Amino acid sequence: MAFDLTILTIIGFAIEIFLIKFGASVLIGAPFMGITLLIVFLSVVRWNLWGLITAPIMAGAVWLGGIWIDIPYLRAVYDWRVYISLVIGLMSVGLNVILFKKFGTKKVLNDSWITVLVVVITYAIVCGVQTLIYSLITYPDAQNMIYYFNSKNYDLRYYGAMGIVYNLLGLVIAVVGSLIFRSQGVLCNAKQKLLDDKKNAELDKEFDKFKIEESACDEEVVGEDSKQEEDADVNLREK
Repeated sequence: MAFDLTILTIIGFAIEIFLIKFGASVLIGAPFMGITLLIVFLSVVRWNLWGLITAPIMAGAVWLGGIWIDIPYLRAVYDWRVYISLVIGLMSVGLNVILFKKFGTKKVLNDSWITVLVVVITYAIVCGVQTLIYSLITYPDAQNMIYYFNSKNYDLRYYGAMGIVYNLLGLVIAVVGSLIFRSQGVLCNAKQKLLDDKKNAELDKEFDKFKIEESACDEEVVGEDSKQEEDADVNLREK
């Protein structure tokens, strides 16, 4: 589990920094998720609530990529309040565990359309929670969150609370990535998959053993039939 989550986090962390830094400049927005939702969702699917370990780390990647954005007023959005609200928002991905426990991860993700639906609902919940927490945290300081740049005033709270719009890139990545990983057998409960693989390996051994024993029995039957034919020939010659 530790190795699996570590690999997912390292890969996601590096990609996310790149997506946030350059994605914001291209989209002229403040996206809070590039590949983050996919990484956290995949981790939770594979390891249930243990997968939430990736949430604060991936939120850190978002923050780090954000403070490196070239556009000043977008860069100013990424502070500790964004980080806290995003961590709490990503933690809501853990609600899927209730669904997986009740119906089984394999059954829930057995159909492509259901997988897409689960990802979209997860996205809506994460963005909703993130926006709510961010709005509550920044409300007392709302008057001081106006950024002056190029003779214009930019309300940082507006960008910080519009995650459900600016995160659409992350939604697309999460949907497409989930379908790809599902087709490759990666989007699954890792523990259950290990048990299934072990069971299948044991069945394969039993099948191979059965084939060997069956072949041996066939040889014995053929040998007995040949001997009976030879005895019959001898008796006819004697007569």
